[in-house]
Amino acid sequence: MLGILLGVADFDGHDDDVAEDAGDGGCGAELLRATVGFLVTLCVTVLLEVLIVVVSMRGSILNVQPRSAMPYIVYTRLGLSVDIFLNLNLNLNIIIIIVIM
Repeated sequence: MLGILLGVADFDGHDDDVAEDAGDGGCGAELLRATVGFLVTLCVTVLLEVLIVVVSMRGSILNVQPRSAMPYIVYTRLGLSVDIFLNLNLNLNIIIIIVIM
């Protein structure tokens, strides 16, 4: 859905219905950066999930050596989850502040 939005949305900030003094379009560039950043983070997260599945299927119950890389993958995935949460939380706080003003 975000990929479709990225392809169809007009991020340059110029709209014929908006007055000339509406701004320089900096919000459109910021929205584009945030959307691309979120898509990249989402793709990396999906790839890490696939890697977790592949590594989890290695070895057996008693042979855990092939799964020795699992903690590093899980901690990387946790770091990305925290990053996504902080970004969403920061964006929601900015939206709340803008709405209050």
